[in-house]
Amino acid sequence: MGRLLTHSYFNGRSLYFGIAAISLICFSSKVISADGHSGIEESTSYSPSSIGILNGRGVLDDLIEQAHNKGQCKAVTEKNGTDNVPVDFLKGMGYSYVRSMCGRQGASSGQQPSPFSYGTSQNNPLDSKSVRGLLTSPPGALSKNDVLSSSHYSTGANGGSNDSNAARTYAILAALTMQESDGNIAEGIDGSKDKSLDTPEAAEAGAYQVSADSQGLLLKGSPAAKEAYKELLKSYLEPLKTAGSNLKEIERICYVSKYTGGGSKNAKKSVNPSELLQKAQKVALGGKAYQERLSNEDFQTFNQSCPAFATEYAAMIARTNLDHNGPLKRGEVKPSEGCVQMFNELSKQAQDPYICKEIGL
Repeated sequence: MGRLLTHSYFNGRSLYFGIAAISLICFSSKVISADGHSGIEESTSYSPSSIGILNGRGVLDDLIEQAHNKGQCKAVTEKNGTDNVPVDFLKGMGYSYVRSMCGRQGASSGQQPSPFSYGTSQNNPLDSKSVRGLLTSPPGALSKNDVLSSSHYSTGANGGSNDSNAARTYAILAALTMQESDGNIAEGIDGSKDKSLDTPEAAEAGAYQVSADSQGLLLKGSPAAKEAYKELLKSYLEPLKTAGSNLKEIERICYVSKYTGGGSKNAKKSVNPSELLQKAQKVALGGKAYQERLSNEDFQTFNQSCPAFATEYAAMIARTNLDHNGPLKRGEVKPSEGCVQMFNELSKQAQDPYICKEIGL
């Protein structure tokens, strides 16, 4: 869940309690987090425009839920026909998308962002070696196997570096998960596939059914893709190492409850959020110095237990090596333009430093 804007914390991030406190004094405010949780309350309320709540809910949740209720993210798949992405899973994707678009300012350089300037899409320079830079890059700029260069998905893609390219990529993933797992973050290997593929390296895992050997495709691809993956890994593993036994902080990093509605329902399979969060942290604490990639076994575990990572990773692999994903390569899933529109609306939230501070890594 979102961290309250009035928190002070020392787990490798910047200290910004003082600034938040000054804001509270100036505006005599009730501070609202990205998912609608309130902080210190006083006599009157003030909310920055994009963090303001609607009916007591966070702006991101409202935007996503409204799009879902309107059927904007209905996907057409070979497996299910026309199907609506589960609302909880869609909320998780939305939060992951805003995180991708907020960027990871200072992640590559090892420098911490300054208070209230946490890698928003406005103040974070577009760098093709970053996750955001890769996802917003022109179709085919970093790889000839880019999903947006495919004849199945090139319609509507922007020829320049543009946030809409990232929005379209995420909309494609929303359709893909319905084909691969029905939105089940803990999905294991497809039992109908060749049993010879059931190896630590080739076994597929998670909502998007990716395998550990896909990491090699990223690392052997463009230098930009290689650096972006290193940035992605570091941004998840480092804060997980310092989270201790604080499941709320681990949840803020991995979004298990966000993707599953707290585990009460998760497509065809219920999950135990606490158990998955502990597995995610165990990967980070495994004692291995990950410089470029996860071990095969850890990759499978992490894809199933940290869906926020799994989504960003799947988006990166779709933009760099379409050959890894059969349904996309064959054009078996079709995203809706309404879903692209929803993610484009979420791009606007990534311009708000308050929101980026809350959900950024």
